[in-house]
Amino acid sequence: MSAEKRIGSRRPDRRDEVLRAALRVIEREGLEGASMRAIASEIGCTTGVLTHFFRSKQELIDAATDTVFGPFDAGLAAEFEGEDARRRLRRVLVNVLPVNAANRGVIRLWMELARGAWSSRTFAAGYRERYAALRRAIEDVLCEGRASGVFRSDVDPAIECDTLSALFDGLAVAALAEPERFPPGRLEQLIDRQIERLFPPTVTGRRVRRARTKRTR
Repeated sequence: MSAEKRIGSRRPDRRDEVLRAALRVIEREGLEGASMRAIASEIGCTTGVLTHFFRSKQELIDAATDTVFGPFDAGLAAEFEGEDARRRLRRVLVNVLPVNAANRGVIRLWMELARGAWSSRTFAAGYRERYAALRRAIEDVLCEGRASGVFRSDVDPAIECDTLSALFDGLAVAALAEPERFPPGRLEQLIDRQIERLFPPTVTGRRVRRARTKRTR
């Protein structure tokens, strides 16, 4: 075993250092530019250090993305718990948008995975798996909200789920491309308008009347 590999194997933080370097290169160069050589260069080592921990670029990229999406997935799962369906749905939709610095990093990586999914079966499988889990959870909340009367009885959970998915995908891209036009407050406002469509007419009517009353005071 080379001296460099022995040094790497003795440093418990070396693997994390490699993962952080991989994420920086992905964010800067995209998945295609995140070669083993580029990642090694990022931390000033040879590719031998990388292959000591990861057998291939795919294994390294998978581990790097898991370090980002693991905590994000856990946090997102927590958003589906407690309160009524409307509040839970809103929390989830807001939290999959770049409304803060941490989310912006996750969303940028998510976009890179989406781009990589066009050309890589492995990336495509991981992307579809994560996206399918999110859609199932959103659809479940919509079903629950319809059954409890929070949402209209004629709401089609499958259609609304796809509509909301398309909305937050589009808003995420727009916010990253035009942050001045789509600041966090604007993103939340657009999400709220879409959720309003799901309420029964009587609920929407009461909201409108209350808003008008406040404006006339």
